[in-house]
Amino acid sequence: MKKLSLLLMFLISAWTAQAQFIQYYEMTFKDANGNLWPSNLTLEVTNTDSSTNGQAFYDMAYSGYYGGNTGTYRIIDSVTIPASYTGNQISFSVNVCGTTVQFDTVLSQNSTIAHVFTLPCTYTCDASFNYGIDMFSYLSMSSTDVNSAHAWYLDNVLISNSRTHGQYITGAGNHLLAHTVKQGSYCQDSSVQMIFVDSSCTTNLDYNVMSNNNVEFIANTWPAGRNCQLNFGDGNMQNFTSSAVDTIYHQYAAANTYTAYLTIFGQGCIDSTFRTFNTVTQNCDASFTKTWLSPFQFRLTRNDSSVGTSEWVISGPGINSTVTGHNITVTLPGAGNFGFRCNVLVNNVQACYTTQSTVLNNCGKVGFPAGYHGQVIFPTSFMTAYDSAKVYRIAYDSVNQTLTALDSLVIYNQDSGWFYFEDCDYNQRNLFKAALMPGSSLYSSYLPTYADSAVLWSAAREFNPNNNFGIQIHMIAGTNPGGPGFIGGYINQGANKNGAGLDGIQVTLFTATDQPVAFATTFNAGRYEFSNLALGSYKVLVEIPGKTSSIHYVTLSQAKQSADDLNFEVNSTDISVLNSAFAVRANLFKAYPNPVAEKLTIESTLGEELTFVRVMDIQGKVRVVQMRQAGPDKLELDLGGLESGVYLIEAGNDQLISRLRIIKQ
Repeated sequence: MKKLSLLLMFLISAWTAQAQFIQYYEMTFKDANGNLWPSNLTLEVTNTDSSTNGQAFYDMAYSGYYGGNTGTYRIIDSVTIPASYTGNQISFSVNVCGTTVQFDTVLSQNSTIAHVFTLPCTYTCDASFNYGIDMFSYLSMSSTDVNSAHAWYLDNVLISNSRTHGQYITGAGNHLLAHTVKQGSYCQDSSVQMIFVDSSCTTNLDYNVMSNNNVEFIANTWPAGRNCQLNFGDGNMQNFTSSAVDTIYHQYAAANTYTAYLTIFGQGCIDSTFRTFNTVTQNCDASFTKTWLSPFQFRLTRNDSSVGTSEWVISGPGINSTVTGHNITVTLPGAGNFGFRCNVLVNNVQACYTTQSTVLNNCGKVGFPAGYHGQVIFPTSFMTAYDSAKVYRIAYDSVNQTLTALDSLVIYNQDSGWFYFEDCDYNQRNLFKAALMPGSSLYSSYLPTYADSAVLWSAAREFNPNNNFGIQIHMIAGTNPGGPGFIGGYINQGANKNGAGLDGIQVTLFTATDQPVAFATTFNAGRYEFSNLALGSYKVLVEIPGKTSSIHYVTLSQAKQSADDLNFEVNSTDISVLNSAFAVRANLFKAYPNPVAEKLTIESTLGEELTFVRVMDIQGKVRVVQMRQAGPDKLELDLGGLESGVYLIEAGNDQLISRLRIIKQ
């Protein structure tokens, strides 16, 4: 707003008469820039003269706006005085800018004297305004600026030049209301506000009839902040301001049929709805039990069916049905969020209701699908140059220490290592493994790796839906300085498979200190080979999901630079190590009790002497235990010092060997 500083100038003109002098004193108000003061001022004038002969030259004065918009005021003095009187002293004050400013001056008869005064304030224009809109879209607005010229615009169209105005608005939505004020060329101001007119109000009224003629009303209204009225239908009503959900209780005088009306209004909209119901003296209970039976199937049972009949409303993706009966079975069409509502009907009119909801995943089980997000990580230079890799989701059985492949997917350079699996089992413990595809340029450099960074599954990290984000598989590179060494063998299928070779089985080679070296995949009837190896000690491991693994130990030296008899036999529950020095018998001995807490008895079953017994953990490491002779062809092993888990017992002589898996509690 433009502010003006004031100066006061008196322009005094005098007229004379023989018996009576009538003086007109004209005063013009200007700002510091010489502009006329634009608005009407009120002057209060007092005669303060006590001069010659006790005559008061100035005894009456009034002020008023004079001369249109010129900013000029006139004070009139009419008194009979001697012609010889020369002056009159007055004091006047001006109310301006919220304060009173006082000036003293002398008005001289028959002369013009200019007086200049600076007022300590400025003049402003104020376009701020108030407005309101009622339920019928009647808009009213007003301004407090009484001195300025006004202009009102609605959606850029001039609608009024008055200080106050009112009119109806047509059309829902947002409307722009603008107000401008102006005082000639001295000041101007403008203000705008956005006015929203609702396209519609909505109401929904639900209820529960309770005992002793009490009713619970559930009012769903939109939008919030509007005036609402609930007429209970018995001569009583309640007013309230709408929110998302309002719960209101009312007790009726007697059991009867009533109709309640809900109305919402304001901001240009109005809507109403009604519900008819029967009140009851006994308790109306619509609560129910929801039982999952099988994928996508539930049983719904009302807890107390003593009042009324039961009506069920089932809604959700692909279903919207109504079924009657106190106990029903419902089959849902697929995954999604489903609602179940039980309406209790008395005389075919709803008395009370209860709702429940359920989210089903793609397996038809309760709960949202579990998602596993992760990334296969290589050194930075290879993150988009690994060509292709396969990621596996593997179920981990912690009791039997076995793995079962569940799902897999292939990722490519453009994926930057990112992968995602969806799961439905919230109790499943998962391992994640990545292996480069044979066509990858890095295939021979990186071993198949478990998250977070492990070659053996026993060292892998477990995941479940509670920690399903941020899975990282840091790929492990093999270390082989090269040399004349060679390791090879076969993987055959045992039991009744007659030693048939198994192709496509992963074989992993470690140093004796568990440093990964390389991996190979069996081919040509179960054949695997590792060549160009440095001399030293190695471990050869075969890992098949669902089988307990075993390990071959071998040392390559100058005297023995190759080992080509490190064979494995895959049985129904485990993988056994074989070589040409032994004939494997499945029933050479028995071990009991199994599971075992401390003492394990090893007993020969074929009369063969047992010259050695070894206890190995699932990583193939031989564990030292105490043993003693417990009788003919019997040995007792003390396993009390071992951790709980799965172990492999290997026993035999220089001709025969057998293996059994036992569980240590």
